[in-house]
Amino acid sequence: MKGEYMGNQTNFEALERMTDEEAYANAVSDPDCQPIEIFRPIKLDQDDGATVIERFRRAVRKEKDGN
Repeated sequence: MKGEYMGNQTNFEALERMTDEEAYANAVSDPDCQPIEIFRPIKLDQDDGATVIERFRRAVRKEKDGN
């Protein structure tokens, strides 16, 4: 059933035999196990009196718009 926890099905013995590259390739080939980008640099505009969060939101909007 979709969304039902199936328990840990990781074959740790096989995982230990893999190189980091093989483990990463296996992970990204699984549509349910895509890596997430937790941190990425973002450039804030110069301080123009706006709060940091306002500058951050502006930077994210610019990034989404491709500017």
